[in-house]
Amino acid sequence: MKYSKPLLVGAFALASTALPMSHAATTTNTMAVSLTVVGTCAVATTPMVFGPSSSTISSDVDATSTLEVVCTTGTAYDITMDIGTGAGASYAARQLTNASDSTTVNYNLYTDPGYAVVWDDDNTKVTGTGDNTAQDFTVYGRVPSGQTASQGDFTDTIVVTLTF
Repeated sequence: MKYSKPLLVGAFALASTALPMSHAATTTNTMAVSLTVVGTCAVATTPMVFGPSSSTISSDVDATSTLEVVCTTGTAYDITMDIGTGAGASYAARQLTNASDSTTVNYNLYTDPGYAVVWDDDNTKVTGTGDNTAQDFTVYGRVPSGQTASQGDFTDTIVVTLTF
């Protein structure tokens, strides 16, 4: 016996719709989703330039510099500074060194415009909390009077550490 194609197709369509699919049970569960935001910070510095001076420093020579700190909102941080690269430098007297003859001139860095609090890496930390914007801090520098210096360019390098 031969079947015609329309009859066969019709029988298949009838069979597939005649048997509805049914599910016996369902179950659910939860999936945890999380995000960890890591606090980050960056610090930028501007040079401190005391400017020209005579060989006899008869009055204090002052200058400023700016530190710019950007930290993730809510990130607490501390800013410290080392003593620099001068051979006999200490927090009592950092030293600018003349590259041509290795003579030095004492100076220091302060956290306040009254030049009362030396900025160091242990006892005097400047602290803050990030807010995702640039936060500026002024560094106050002073070369005290009463020193003599040889002619030339005096330099030092300070390591600024931002701990967060």
